[in-house]
Amino acid sequence: MNVPFKEGFLPTRREDASPHYWSGVNGGLEEACCKMAAMTPLDEAWDELRGQLRLGQQLAGTVDWVHHPGVTGIGVDLGLAVTGFVDVLMLPRDATRWPAVGTAADFEIWWMDDRPQIRLMPVDPGFVREDFDSWVLVEDSPAAALWRERHRVS
Repeated sequence: MNVPFKEGFLPTRREDASPHYWSGVNGGLEEACCKMAAMTPLDEAWDELRGQLRLGQQLAGTVDWVHHPGVTGIGVDLGLAVTGFVDVLMLPRDATRWPAVGTAADFEIWWMDDRPQIRLMPVDPGFVREDFDSWVLVEDSPAAALWRERHRVS
């Protein structure tokens, strides 16, 4: 994770930083991280919420935004402290088949990590990429493996 910093972006974990970050003024990166990367209310809400969610869990939501149909993906209001996001890779190639802003639908949690965002997959097959069944068989991710296990597909 990186946080905004005067000269660009400041890594918040040692493994994300290049070695020159560690020889800075005032104790280097570790001290700067403590000052610059304090948890925000959103981070705190995400830490609490993430423990209550699991991959594959279904959530109801409403499509909140579609900025670049066919390019980016869609934002989903889940009524939670963090938003949901459906990546373009999960959606039909034909953007006219994407759910429009205001569409209420069910979504499955596809992925979560340290970032305060829930990656989703639409439950309605009409809103999912056309080749999903073959794609998920070769997709190398924990979410795809869990999906194959839950749907008894190998």
